Amino acid sequence: MPVERKQQHRDTEWTSLSSEALERAIGDFTVDSGVTPDSGVTAEQVAEVRQAIKKLVAKAATISDKYIKIKDFAKKSGRSFEELVDPEEFSADRAVLNRIVADEYRLVAPHGEIVGKEKCINRMLHGAIRPQSLGPDGFETTEDTLQVHGNTAVSVGTFRMKGKWLTEHEATGEITEEVREFSYRTMHSFTFRNGRWQITASQMTDLRRPPVRFATGPGTDRPADWRPEDQQ
Repeated sequence: MPVERKQQHRDTEWTSLSSEALERAIGDFTVDSGVTPDSGVTAEQVAEVRQAIKKLVAKAATISDKYIKIKDFAKKSGRSFEELVDPEEFSADRAVLNRIVADEYRLVAPHGEIVGKEKCINRMLHGAIRPQSLGPDGFETTEDTLQVHGNTAVSVGTFRMKGKWLTEHEATGEITEEVREFSYRTMHSFTFRNGRWQITASQMTDLRRPPVRFATGPGTDRPADWRPEDQQ
């Protein structure tokens, strides 16, 4: 197969993301029925905002998926990531993400790290966040809602991610790449400015079960159905 056709074939693989997998990955952005829209915001406007934000997130996810696939191919083939990336396409993708992500963007990661715009974009463009795939076998949004408040919107959801991370083993200090699975609760804020929507902030909370279980029932001062959130 000629070099040009091989490259075209790989490009097709890197961008072959089905609409179903994309939908499962980003969620539906269901409008929160428990929140009354601000005065003056019509149902039609809320629907337009939902579609605009969903399109924005889908574009970012598609770009991220491409570089995850390139990174995986580089590791399997023994070739460098830089060798496989088209510089012009890379630059164009960075420009798209620069428009999507606001300059003031901050991500609060599950372990407390605060990550700014440039670092987040670089991670996406270098396949640093590597689920096995987008969709039910790798990165899947399991629930989500969207609130619209005029020129701002907030999405709240839960996603599950199964992917590969470098892991350091405490006993030996050895670092290996291992498949791990996590579930997170997320909140994202979006702002409409200069004729377009941008993502301005994100918060991720780890949904792993706590290492201790509160004692309840007989012999304690808590009823059997007590939960930590009941504590005042």
